[in-house]
Amino acid sequence: MKVKVKSILLVFVGLLFVSTVATAQVEPIGLLKSISNKMISSLERNKNRLNTPGVIYRIVNQTLVPHIAVYRMSASVVGRKHWQAASKVQREEFIRLFKQKVISYYSSAIASYDRDRVVFYPLRGGYKGRRTVSVQSVIIRRTGQRVPISYKLVRSGDGWKVYDFSIENV
Repeated sequence: MKVKVKSILLVFVGLLFVSTVATAQVEPIGLLKSISNKMISSLERNKNRLNTPGVIYRIVNQTLVPHIAVYRMSASVVGRKHWQAASKVQREEFIRLFKQKVISYYSSAIASYDRDRVVFYPLRGGYKGRRTVSVQSVIIRRTGQRVPISYKLVRSGDGWKVYDFSIENV
């Protein structure tokens, strides 16, 4: 179970921490595919150094973090009541620590990367004119194991950011 979760988180981190190539509005699946491809490419280039924490941390921070709605995700973790009661300084400190924890957690999951691939399913109902969308995908492990992942994205300026996800409906 730990290996399964680690590999799922590895791919997720890869998907989320890629920098946007163009400023034009990108469709959600295209963005996730681009992030996935860049993450996998970085992992392949550094496969002999994946056991080095600094290398993985850097890959995750540069590739995934720019595509996460960190403020929204942080607020949802704390809960509306507590988030609203917190001062600006407390919120900023929580976001900083939460981001650090997420990067650290996902970095350890990435270390188990083993040439996994990701398949995205077409969006139901499109994305034009919508503020949020859900994207379904499946990670196909080298062993053939299939792991479903659902991403929730929110429109952010000319692009999209991930604000939630579930792995095997969890």
